[in-house]
Parts: sequence; C-alpha cells; structure tokens
Amino acid sequence: MSQFPAEGTYRIENNEKDEHGSYLYASVYKSSGKDFNALPKSPSFNQEFTLKYVNQSKGICYIRETVSNASAGVDTLENAEPVVTTTVDQQWTLKKLSNAHYSIGQTEGSTDFVWDLKEPKQDHQVRTFPLLFL
Repeated sequence: MSQFPAEGTYRIENNEKDEHGSYLYASVYKSSGKDFNALPKSPSFNQEFTLKYVNQSKGICYIRETVSNASAGVDTLENAEPVVTTTVDQQWTLKKLSNAHYSIGQTEGSTDFVWDLKEPKQDHQVRTFPLLFL
C-alpha cells in the first residue's frame, strides 16, 4: 500500500487556519485578469484537482484542474511565484507531513519549493516558497 493518496479527484486545502481563522482551498481561477489562487473553505466552493502519478512510490505526480483540464504549475520556479494554470504538465512531488497531510512541491537544484496556502498577502495567492525545514 502506498503512503500517498490514490489517483483521483481532490480539493487541495491547507492544514492550518489563516489569520482570519479560515482554512483555504487552492484555486487557479482568474478574476478580472488577476490570479485569485485561494478561497476560504465553504460548501459553495468546489474547484477540484485531478491527481495522476508519474511515479506513485516516490509521490511524483501531475495535478490538473478538473473543469478546464489545465495543469497546475508555475511560470518560473522561484520564491513567491503564484501557482496558475499552464499549458505544459509540470511534475509535482508529494511529501508526507502527518497522517492525512502532504506538502506539494517542486525542486530546482538543491532548493525545495512548496505550494503554500498560508500566505495571507496579495489576495491570498497560493505561492511557492523555499522549504525551510526537512
């Protein structure tokens, strides 16, 4: 049995409350030309992502938004880059954090970046940040 979730459709949610006491769901929507990449958890928000593995034993996968079938990715892999839809599939790596939580990230050289839903600045954008601990 794999330590990673099965392939399928999921909502991506942070595991800690933001400064307003809400959990956030990942989103790759644009509104008025602006990225709006995380929304407060609510029953009315239903953006989902499809998880498909390249190598399940290592947690390497593709993540696609289910309605548009667009791949989630970054234009350039650098600090504070928003996760948006991309035309080319990008590989993400899942890392187990606790019983039911995982980080979702990419690596550039020796730097790990994670998809961070906790950053409350700039319209709650989902961003990649260097991983500060291993």
